[in-house]
Amino acid sequence: MLTALLSLVLSQSVVMDVTVVDKKGVPVTGLTAADFVVLEDAKPVRVSAVDSVTVSPEAADGRIAVLFMDDSTPTPTGEGKQAREIAHHFIDALGPTDVAGVLFAAGASGVQALTTDRVSLRAAVNRFEARVGNWSTSNSDTGNRLVRGGFDRYDSGSIALYRTTLQSLYRLIGRLSVIENRRKAIVMISSGVPFTPPDPRKLAVDDPTGTADAVLEDMRMVIRAAQMARVTIYTVDPGGLRLAVAALDEVTSLTAEAPAPRVAAVGRPNQAFLRSLSINTGGFATVNTNDTRAAATGIMKDLSGYYLIRFDSDQADDRFRAVSIRVNRPGVTVRARPGYWPSR
Repeated sequence: MLTALLSLVLSQSVVMDVTVVDKKGVPVTGLTAADFVVLEDAKPVRVSAVDSVTVSPEAADGRIAVLFMDDSTPTPTGEGKQAREIAHHFIDALGPTDVAGVLFAAGASGVQALTTDRVSLRAAVNRFEARVGNWSTSNSDTGNRLVRGGFDRYDSGSIALYRTTLQSLYRLIGRLSVIENRRKAIVMISSGVPFTPPDPRKLAVDDPTGTADAVLEDMRMVIRAAQMARVTIYTVDPGGLRLAVAALDEVTSLTAEAPAPRVAAVGRPNQAFLRSLSINTGGFATVNTNDTRAAATGIMKDLSGYYLIRFDSDQADDRFRAVSIRVNRPGVTVRARPGYWPSR
């Protein structure tokens, strides 16, 4: 009897927002609790309620998104123009009641508070200038990789720049966390940090000073904060079709215990970083495309319809709970945060 009462006291309702889209990226409607399968720590849990949320361009409460433009991490020459173009396409795709903001990772000139004023948003984006890193190759390197200091090689001398990006992102999540009962999105336009944690063999060679530990902790801090604040991060690489090799392997969940994958090809560390931020917060990364409209089109579709899934959980401690959500329908893609931290 005591055990049953204790279980009842510790049991708490968990709500997770879940996106379900078809092959064209259009939100799938009409799903019920019977269509969802939820596993918590690999064990099935009962779905107690499913609420469908549809946000039309004319909705009274529109979508909320912040353009986070990375002017700190070193970027190849010319990509600042592409980053601005991508941001402008996103602003053009906003509906009448959608609210957006602009923030630069390092430059104060890019601060634009949440607003429906498209003119102010465009003016802020126009002030963006990317930090240009070294863009050269070593003739002696048969892999044609960039020399140290290039955008896709981890450089311990650039530790302050990498951490500025991540810490600015963390502070932005903190500001968005105070907005309740609304889905919040960050659209991060960045070539990415050349970092795929935590491969000890790679770090031993590329980072003998141990600075990557700080980057890893900052990255985990960002992901945890976003998961707890229910902030979805969509990442966009402004570099266009950067890789001429096979697509990236799926990035694993980067909880406090799980690593991202090891990668080796040119540009792959940066894109693995971008994909890790997105996949761990329920979003997706737009990489390897020369279509500067692709990100805006996909993200706005993603934000226009989703489900709130409610289930009960025995939260006996405050450790991270891994959650896997599937839908009993063929040909659909399900996106959700890979888990949650129980509320204290």
